[in-house]
Amino acid sequence: MAIQLNEERLNESVGIVKGCMNSNVLDVMQNLSAAIMPEAGTNQLVDQAIEDCRKFQNQFNETTKGLRDFITEMGKVLDIKEYLDKLSIGTVSNRDTSIVTGKIDADAVIQ
Repeated sequence: MAIQLNEERLNESVGIVKGCMNSNVLDVMQNLSAAIMPEAGTNQLVDQAIEDCRKFQNQFNETTKGLRDFITEMGKVLDIKEYLDKLSIGTVSNRDTSIVTGKIDADAVIQ
């Protein structure tokens, strides 16, 4: 059974993960944090929102480590695919193709 690796789809998947862990989610949270930070200490709801932003940041950092590891592993899959694609053109192995023959000692027979 052959496994087909679609490099384009794999790259798209990694791109979606990168978008989620970088621009999409992070931008929203950074904008929210920047908007409420000047209001720190003015009321309990603002302080709770700031605390929640800190919790989110810690959780985000822990989660993105796993996602970064995932992206690294997907890069390895692409490396393997590239290697296997190169193998499909054929390779010649180094092998010993010499021939060894036994020696006939005619003198031992004739005497």
